[in-house]
Amino acid sequence: MEDKEIIDLYFARSEDAIKRTDGKYGLYLKHLANSILRSLEDSEEVVNDTYMKAWDSMPPARPNFLQNFLARITRNLSLDRLKYLLAQKRSLDAVDLFSELDDCVPAPQGDPGENCDAEQIGASINSYLRSISNLDRAVFLSRYFYAQTIEEIMRDYNISQGKAKYILSCARSGLKAQLERDGVTV
Repeated sequence: MEDKEIIDLYFARSEDAIKRTDGKYGLYLKHLANSILRSLEDSEEVVNDTYMKAWDSMPPARPNFLQNFLARITRNLSLDRLKYLLAQKRSLDAVDLFSELDDCVPAPQGDPGENCDAEQIGASINSYLRSISNLDRAVFLSRYFYAQTIEEIMRDYNISQGKAKYILSCARSGLKAQLERDGVTV
């Protein structure tokens, strides 16, 4: 079933929308959640929450790319769940991952008035990612969007540990330079 047809099911408030979404994107979303949470139970819960959030969002939202729309929801819910787990001292897997970006991406301020800054940062990151090679972009996104380990990146892209770390180091430096050029205070 095409994405447009699935979105139409959400707009018709048909429960079949969730079944079709799960059939088409369920494994992808579980993999994404699990790459961040490293827990199948928490990942399944996040994916179920994703379906509920999608149900609540459509209408009025009509995403152009359903997979990206669902991935963003899943990633945000996974990160929220991870924060909860870290606060409960149950898991420390992603602390190092996100601390790698501390020097090049400003910490969120939590002020709703900061949306312009967040949009500017997002635009700068997207611009930077478009400017680097396909391999560098894939490695960067695998690490910082999909929360893959260095070992998983090595396996997926058939590169050495040294090369993976070098690509990530150069990407962080390049991103920091891009943000500074765009006037974002790091």
